[in-house]
Amino acid sequence: MTAISMNPAGDVIYHGQLDRNGGRVILIEDAASRVIGTVPPIGPGPTGTARSLLADAIGPRALCQACGGHGRVAFDPYGMTAVPAPWDAHRSSGDCATAGLEAITCRARGCDRGLCVPCGAFQRAHAVMMGTEFRISRSAILDWLAGLDR
Repeated sequence: MTAISMNPAGDVIYHGQLDRNGGRVILIEDAASRVIGTVPPIGPGPTGTARSLLADAIGPRALCQACGGHGRVAFDPYGMTAVPAPWDAHRSSGDCATAGLEAITCRARGCDRGLCVPCGAFQRAHAVMMGTEFRISRSAILDWLAGLDR
């Protein structure tokens, strides 16, 4: 296990570990190492780990504004334009067909399956997380992101 950062007061630590089935579980711990939650998985493998960590650390600001985090937008095949609304996965196929809409992959700048976060760069910078166990603080993730803007 590798410790990536110290835990400033009030910060949370993401504690990743492999489960019995070989999947990744990311626990959220407080300063006393008490588990206070888990990070929902967003895809498998190292890329999924990076996406999950970035999405949780950044929160709703990580979602693509064009597709609302769905990774798909509504498309009018007859008018050949994307409808200015994210695809609603809960809308029935019949409603969409009646409206003449189809779902297409979001092509907004920076959108990667619904998230506008640098997953690949984060994964490369924190390759230590590919092991069986890791710890990283939310502040370390946000500091790393702030460093990209410099």
